[in-house]
Amino acid sequence: MGSSGQVDHVLVFVLHGPESQSFSRVSLSYSEHRPWQVSAAFDAADTSDNSPAVWVFARDLLTQGLFGQAGHGDVRVRPTGQHIAIEFHDGPDYALITVQRAALAQFLDSTYTVVPLGDESRRMDWHEQLAALLA
Repeated sequence: MGSSGQVDHVLVFVLHGPESQSFSRVSLSYSEHRPWQVSAAFDAADTSDNSPAVWVFARDLLTQGLFGQAGHGDVRVRPTGQHIAIEFHDGPDYALITVQRAALAQFLDSTYTVVPLGDESRRMDWHEQLAALLA
Protein backbone atom coordinates (compact mmCIF):
# COMPACT_ATOMS: atom_id res chain seq x y z
CA MET A 1 0.00 0.00 0.00
CA GLY A 2 1.23 3.48 -0.81
CA SER A 3 0.65 6.68 1.10
CA SER A 4 -2.71 7.45 2.66
CA GLY A 5 -5.33 7.51 -0.07
CA GLN A 6 -3.05 5.70 -2.52
CA VAL A 7 -2.74 1.98 -3.28
CA ASP A 8 0.16 0.62 -5.33
CA HIS A 9 0.75 -3.05 -6.07
CA VAL A 10 2.93 -4.99 -8.51
CA LEU A 11 1.56 -8.18 -10.09
CA VAL A 12 3.13 -10.72 -12.38
CA PHE A 13 1.20 -11.26 -15.58
CA VAL A 14 1.43 -13.73 -18.42
CA LEU A 15 1.19 -12.47 -21.99
CA HIS A 16 -0.30 -15.23 -24.12
CA GLY A 17 0.98 -15.19 -27.69
CA PRO A 18 -0.04 -17.39 -30.60
CA GLU A 19 2.79 -19.85 -29.97
CA SER A 20 4.33 -18.88 -26.64
CA GLN A 21 3.86 -17.19 -23.29
CA SER A 22 5.98 -14.58 -21.57
CA PHE A 23 5.98 -13.31 -18.01
CA SER A 24 6.30 -9.68 -16.98
CA ARG A 25 5.12 -7.22 -14.33
CA VAL A 26 2.30 -4.73 -14.14
CA SER A 27 2.23 -1.91 -11.58
CA LEU A 28 -1.33 -1.18 -10.47
CA SER A 29 -2.07 2.21 -8.93
CA TYR A 30 -5.21 3.62 -7.32
CA SER A 31 -5.79 7.07 -5.84
CA GLU A 32 -8.68 8.43 -3.84
CA HIS A 33 -8.44 11.54 -6.07
CA ARG A 34 -9.53 9.48 -9.09
CA PRO A 35 -11.84 7.04 -7.33
CA TRP A 36 -13.30 5.32 -10.38
CA GLN A 37 -10.05 4.38 -12.09
CA VAL A 38 -7.10 2.04 -11.76
CA SER A 39 -3.90 2.75 -13.71
CA ALA A 40 -1.89 -0.19 -14.96
CA ALA A 41 1.71 0.35 -16.10
CA PHE A 42 2.90 -2.72 -18.00
CA ASP A 43 6.66 -3.30 -18.09
CA ALA A 44 7.90 -2.72 -21.60
CA ALA A 45 11.58 -3.63 -21.52
CA ASP A 46 11.42 -4.54 -25.19
CA THR A 47 10.36 -1.07 -26.34
CA SER A 48 12.91 1.32 -27.80
CA ASP A 49 12.60 3.81 -24.93
CA ASN A 50 11.88 1.29 -22.12
CA SER A 51 8.78 3.24 -21.11
CA PRO A 52 5.83 1.27 -19.74
CA ALA A 53 2.57 0.94 -21.59
CA VAL A 54 -0.04 2.59 -19.36
CA TRP A 55 -3.72 1.69 -19.50
CA VAL A 56 -6.50 3.09 -17.33
CA PHE A 57 -9.38 0.82 -16.31
CA ALA A 58 -12.60 1.41 -14.45
CA ARG A 59 -12.25 -0.07 -10.97
CA ASP A 60 -15.67 -1.67 -11.27
CA LEU A 61 -14.69 -3.33 -14.58
CA LEU A 62 -11.86 -5.18 -12.81
CA THR A 63 -14.11 -5.96 -9.84
CA GLN A 64 -16.90 -7.35 -12.04
CA GLY A 65 -14.31 -9.39 -13.94
CA LEU A 66 -13.45 -11.27 -10.74
CA PHE A 67 -16.90 -12.89 -10.84
CA GLY A 68 -17.94 -13.05 -14.50
CA GLN A 69 -17.49 -11.63 -17.99
CA ALA A 70 -17.17 -7.83 -17.88
CA GLY A 71 -16.54 -5.18 -20.46
CA HIS A 72 -17.39 -4.48 -24.07
CA GLY A 73 -15.26 -3.12 -26.84
CA ASP A 74 -11.52 -2.69 -26.36
CA VAL A 75 -11.08 -4.24 -22.90
CA ARG A 76 -12.78 -7.35 -21.54
CA VAL A 77 -12.17 -9.08 -18.21
CA ARG A 78 -13.23 -12.57 -17.12
CA PRO A 79 -12.34 -15.20 -14.54
CA THR A 80 -10.55 -18.37 -15.68
CA GLY A 81 -10.21 -20.53 -12.59
CA GLN A 82 -7.42 -19.17 -10.39
CA HIS A 83 -6.61 -16.42 -12.89
CA ILE A 84 -8.25 -13.38 -14.42
CA ALA A 85 -8.02 -12.95 -18.18
CA ILE A 86 -7.81 -9.42 -19.54
CA GLU A 87 -8.31 -9.10 -23.29
CA PHE A 88 -7.25 -6.04 -25.27
CA HIS A 89 -8.83 -5.51 -28.68
CA ASP A 90 -7.67 -2.94 -31.22
CA GLY A 91 -9.34 -3.58 -34.56
CA PRO A 92 -7.92 -6.86 -35.84
CA ASP A 93 -5.16 -6.86 -33.19
CA TYR A 94 -5.69 -8.74 -29.97
CA ALA A 95 -3.69 -9.39 -26.79
CA LEU A 96 -4.48 -11.62 -23.83
CA ILE A 97 -2.90 -11.43 -20.41
CA THR A 98 -3.68 -13.33 -17.24
CA VAL A 99 -3.01 -12.38 -13.61
CA GLN A 100 -3.55 -14.33 -10.42
CA ARG A 101 -7.12 -13.86 -9.26
CA ALA A 102 -6.20 -13.70 -5.56
CA ALA A 103 -3.55 -11.01 -6.15
CA LEU A 104 -5.95 -8.82 -8.15
CA ALA A 105 -8.67 -9.33 -5.54
CA GLN A 106 -6.26 -8.29 -2.77
CA PHE A 107 -5.35 -5.11 -4.66
CA LEU A 108 -9.02 -4.26 -5.27
CA ASP A 109 -9.92 -4.94 -1.62
CA SER A 110 -7.27 -2.39 -0.65
CA THR A 111 -8.82 0.19 -2.97
CA TYR A 112 -12.23 -0.33 -1.37
CA THR A 113 -10.63 0.28 2.03
CA VAL A 114 -9.45 3.67 0.74
CA VAL A 115 -12.72 4.55 -1.02
CA PRO A 116 -15.70 2.29 -0.24
CA LEU A 117 -18.15 1.41 -2.97
CA GLY A 118 -20.65 4.26 -3.30
CA ASP A 119 -18.32 6.93 -1.85
CA GLU A 120 -16.56 7.68 -5.14
CA SER A 121 -18.47 10.87 -5.97
CA ARG A 122 -17.79 12.30 -2.51
CA ARG A 123 -14.03 11.84 -2.99
CA MET A 124 -13.88 13.39 -6.44
CA ASP A 125 -12.34 16.84 -6.71
CA TRP A 126 -15.03 18.29 -8.99
CA HIS A 127 -13.37 21.73 -9.17
CA GLU A 128 -10.12 20.16 -10.42
CA GLN A 129 -12.01 18.09 -12.99
CA LEU A 130 -13.97 21.08 -14.25
CA ALA A 131 -10.80 23.18 -14.52
CA ALA A 132 -9.13 20.38 -16.53
CA LEU A 133 -12.10 20.22 -18.89
CA LEU A 134 -12.11 23.96 -19.45
CA ALA A 135 -8.35 24.25 -19.93
